[in-house]
Amino acid sequence: MTTDRQPKEMLTVKELAEFFGISRQAMRKHVDNLEPTYLAKNSQGYKTVLWSGVVHLADKLGRPELLEAFEIPDTASYDSIETKLFAQLQQKDAQIEQLQSLLAQQQKLLDQQQQLTLQANKQILLLTPQERLSDDLNK
Repeated sequence: MTTDRQPKEMLTVKELAEFFGISRQAMRKHVDNLEPTYLAKNSQGYKTVLWSGVVHLADKLGRPELLEAFEIPDTASYDSIETKLFAQLQQKDAQIEQLQSLLAQQQKLLDQQQQLTLQANKQILLLTPQERLSDDLNK
């Protein structure tokens, strides 16, 4: 069985039997002896064992090594992850600031272009029809 289980997951008797490498009948007996706080029912109505029950079963069956892949990292590991995430966050903040600056610059250029276009249109409208005609003839 693959070890892609999550600590918050509930496992059925069949999955537990595969996980621990024992028969379903043997696992059923172990599950029946668990306290009700370790048990739940899944959406199909099957009896499942909460992760805390899986940990209890591993200790009871003398197989705690199966759970090593699921152990929560120590505080130093969390600090390392937190430091990396904080650095990434700062980098993203810097990128956002840079993009906002570029956007403001583009908006300023667009405003200038619109003002120049408006001025040019006003000058065209100010020309008398004859001036426009003479300009057209000179072209």
